[in-house]
Amino acid sequence: MLQLLNEATLHRINSIISACCVRVCGNTDCNCVFLFLSPSQRHEFEVAMTCEGCSGAVSRILNKLGVETFEIDLPKKLVWIESDKDVQVLTEALKKSGKEVKYVGTK
Repeated sequence: MLQLLNEATLHRINSIISACCVRVCGNTDCNCVFLFLSPSQRHEFEVAMTCEGCSGAVSRILNKLGVETFEIDLPKKLVWIESDKDVQVLTEALKKSGKEVKYVGTK
């Protein structure tokens, strides 16, 4: 699957490459750089949202964290996040909404 990257994501990748060069070819004179990114997963969370203000807070938190793809189902109190970020990072971010958060799993 080909996914276009936005400017902020490209900037983060360039920062990582600048900070750490991973050589995998075994040639000590090599100038090639390989960056291994873990594939994004779709995570499901139960978040005790009761109104649009709650879902708006969750949206703002996820946007601030740099998550670009997520869905919120307010009536079912579910949030789906497509991200390569660690589950603990996502969970702690969602808890900043002040709501109870439960990780359901990957989908």
